[in-house]
Amino acid sequence: MRFSPKCFPHGKERRQQVALTNKGELIPCCWLDQKDKLKHPTMVELLKVSKIDEYEKIEDILQTKPWQEFAKNLAEQNMDKIMPVCKSHCKVREGKDRFKRETYIYKGVHKEILNKKLTKVTPLGDEEKEMQKFLGNEKYEKKTNS
Repeated sequence: MRFSPKCFPHGKERRQQVALTNKGELIPCCWLDQKDKLKHPTMVELLKVSKIDEYEKIEDILQTKPWQEFAKNLAEQNMDKIMPVCKSHCKVREGKDRFKRETYIYKGVHKEILNKKLTKVTPLGDEEKEMQKFLGNEKYEKKTNS
């Protein structure tokens, strides 16, 4: 399995930000803020040192031993020590296993986008063109930009 932690920086940005529980605890991401996920032994250890009102800066929490160990396991891809929810959301998905699918119809062109990558452009059929004309969108452009 290819694995790419979303909570790690990619360039100057993170793909997934840390989150804050309703109890004021910092957690690696929002996908972990579920009752069953918070009971995982790794999360139990992180939560012991994650009360934001006990620190001056968020960086101080991130420097604690449990957070450093969590980050080390992700970086080294120690899969036996990584929580199942992390494996599920941060594995590299390909083909039909991808999470995000967006479909746009704009100016007579049907665009399907998976994880922000344009994958297919399909011009609308005759029936769809007629509907566009009926709606007052007579300028049908047959663009297939990708």
